[in-house]
Amino acid sequence: MSEFTISENLLDNLSTGIILLDYKLRIQYANHTAQAFFERSLNLLINSPIHQIVATSSLDFARFKNFTQYGEVFSDSEVQFKFTDGRYSQADVSITNIAENGKYQLLIEIRLVEQQKKISQENHQWAQQRAARELVRGLAHEIKNPLGGIRGAAQLLSKQLASADLIEFTSIIIDQSDRLTNLVDRLLGPNLRPNFESHNVHKVLEKVCALVDLDLSHNVAITRDYDPSI
Repeated sequence: MSEFTISENLLDNLSTGIILLDYKLRIQYANHTAQAFFERSLNLLINSPIHQIVATSSLDFARFKNFTQYGEVFSDSEVQFKFTDGRYSQADVSITNIAENGKYQLLIEIRLVEQQKKISQENHQWAQQRAARELVRGLAHEIKNPLGGIRGAAQLLSKQLASADLIEFTSIIIDQSDRLTNLVDRLLGPNLRPNFESHNVHKVLEKVCALVDLDLSHNVAITRDYDPSI
């Protein structure tokens, strides 16, 4: 593999668009990213004047070949491009006036603003997700500790109670503590497929009624009218 082929492969794998213009502002080379930017193949771009592809731009490429020193780099951000096919785009651009084999050329580097913003947004989202995970872990730890204490106290209390009605209340405390603990575990653990089971809907409704009866802040009368066939 020749040195030129290796260099060309490296340029084609860059995320930055590379364009080489001769002194008459004709395209002499464009890597894959630049071809995607112009939406034209290399065969269509070679020897095409830049103004036949870019209708207008906030940069005047002609002034760079006349008024910049060789080796000098000019950079501008969020350069507006309007293409001859009607498309618009925005990019950060660097232009270097170079001399190669006695020929003076312009090396143009194009970095899409949308791509840079996307990378920045993805990094920001990743940082937010990581912070959220740490927050959930800390919150889960703070929730599970008192839940364990509440459940243990309810179990000890149920052993000291003689009334079946009062024992039912401690059972509700234990069940609800277990439900919250399972909820916290699901938040922390891997996402598993739900395990569905059959339950008597009347039993679920009775648990809800028992919770409502414990709330003394309101005066609600519950009338039960269950369908035994369900």
